Formats: sequence, structure tokens, C-alpha cells
Amino acid sequence: MREIKLIAKMTPLSTFFTIVCYLLIIICIALNLIFSNAATVQDINTNEQTIFYFSIDFLTLIVILCTLYISFFSMNLVDFFLKSEAIEFFFTLSWKYKQLINAQIVLITLINTLLIGLCYIYFFIIDRPLLVMAIFVSVSFSFIFNTSCLLATSSGRFNLANIFGMVTSVIGSLLLLLFYSLIYSDYDLNLNFHQDPTMNIVLYHIPYIFLILSLCLFVFSYPMYYKKIVSSSKC
Repeated sequence: MREIKLIAKMTPLSTFFTIVCYLLIIICIALNLIFSNAATVQDINTNEQTIFYFSIDFLTLIVILCTLYISFFSMNLVDFFLKSEAIEFFFTLSWKYKQLINAQIVLITLINTLLIGLCYIYFFIIDRPLLVMAIFVSVSFSFIFNTSCLLATSSGRFNLANIFGMVTSVIGSLLLLLFYSLIYSDYDLNLNFHQDPTMNIVLYHIPYIFLILSLCLFVFSYPMYYKKIVSSSKC
């Protein structure tokens, strides 16, 4: 627990904005619940319907932007930590480097689990639960590239971790927006991608498989981290 608190203290701005993004998603969930209970679409006139749908779209945009930032923070957590001005201080402490790796694994898993949970609740409320597939893809890339970054840092190859962080940010963000746009277009614009067998598998099955495989890779790569850490001079 103390290692997680230390990571948060060593990345103060990123941690602060991540917490703000979570709070904004929770606020969007609450507002949608209020809108849903206040009136149904059948009970309001045309102008009110326009305002209603605009409000939902605006709140959804906020959720997507918050998701992008949280994903960015999760994908680059290792890199943010290494760039901290207090990183040299950390290595003067008596803690083992293995404890830092453990803390990063726990923190990354918690960040992504909470993100999936909150986004699913939000999309379920607006009757678009399948939009969470886009979040699955983003989280999957977070797990995959964090695996690579942790392997690199546990070997002392910090510059390589920085490169992985930049690549992750671009690919993960683009895929999140791409999947969200395709799934949104499938139902709201009636493009009926789900009727095509190939697109149905890509949009609504691959994200599940991708998420499970990436999580397994992230967790079960721990022996590889540990093996490298044991031979590290930081232990």
C-alpha cells in the first residue's frame, strides 16, 4: 500500500487529473439517472427531446474524453514514474525494487478494472452497453504494453519503456475512438455492421478475447519480471 501511495505522490498531476476524470464519469452516471427518472422520451415534446439527446451525447463525449485520459495514464504509468524528479530518492530507500513492480501491477489492474466498471454502468444507463467493447480494446493495449514496459524497466532498459509508452498512447487512443465510432454507427446510424459475420466477430467478440489474453499476459508474466528483478542490482 505504501508503494502505491508513493507512486501517486511521485506523479501528482497525472494522479490528480485521473481522479478528476473518475469523478466526472460518476457525475455523468448520476446525471443520466436523473434524466432517466425525470422523464421518458415519450413524455416530452420535440424540443425537449432534442435537448435530451444533446445532453446524452454531451455527457457521453465527456465520458469518452475521460476514458482517453485514464487510459493514457494507465498505459504510461511506468514512464510517468521514471520521469518523476523523486525517482532517485526512491532508489535510496530500503524497499526492494520488486515491491515497486508489485505496486505497479496492482495499481494498473485497479485503474483499468474501475474504468471498465464505471463505463459499463454509464453505457448501460444510456442503453448502449455494447459500447464498453471500445473500452475493452483500450484496456487490453494498456495491459499488453505495460507488460512490455515492466519487462524493460526490470531489465534497466528505461529508454525502451519510454518508446513503448509513446506507441501505446497513439495506438490505444486511436483504437478506442475507432471501436466507439463503429459500434455507435452500427446502432445509432443503422449501418448494421452486426449483421455482417466478420464485423460482428471483430466488434463484439474480439474485444472480449483480446482483454482476457492481455490480462493473462500481464499477470502471468510476473515470473519473468521477478527473474529479472532478482538479478538486478536494485534488489
